[in-house]
Order: sequence, then structure tokens, then C-alpha cells
Amino acid sequence: MNANLKYASWNGTAWATNTVDSEDGVGHYTSLAFDPTGAPHISHYDATNHELKYTSWNGTVWETSTVDRSGDVGRYTSLAFDASGYPTSVIMIVLTLP
Repeated sequence: MNANLKYASWNGTAWATNTVDSEDGVGHYTSLAFDPTGAPHISHYDATNHELKYTSWNGTVWETSTVDRSGDVGRYTSLAFDASGYPTSVIMIVLTLP
């Protein structure tokens, strides 16, 4: 199974596909938003490590960081930008009770 996170865009002639994050088990429960300059940003769930990740295009390369790793977080994320152009995200936290 190829669990890489990929981004596809139409260039006017064909689809261009880029691998955004290639760690195992990433790319689940994605949310895509564009910042005020039009750059794509993606929040996504890392199913291997149970973490919320955030990936953005800086104009040259994709940059990925872990937003939260406390417990099993990041499913069903929703990404948006606030009025100042900063990314914000709503996440689901799964609690395992004894």
C-alpha cells in the first residue's frame, strides 16, 4: 500500500502530482486550504504515529511538521486561515478510557 501524501494540481494540460510527505501511514483525514497568496497547506493524520501533521508549500519545497502528538490526535481535521492569514485547525482527539 502506498500511504504517501500527494498533492495534485492541473497545469492547464495535465495533472502534476508531487509527493508531499512520504513517511509511512501519512495522508489520512486530509484538509486542504490555500493561504492569502494562493500557496497550498495541508493538515493530515499520521496513522503510524497517531499525530496531527501540517504541511505547507514554501514556494520551493514542501515543509512538514508535527502539530500535536499527545495521544491519538488529528483525525477529521479541518484547516482554514484566519483574517491575519495564519493557519488554524480543528481536530478530533480520541480518548481511550480504562
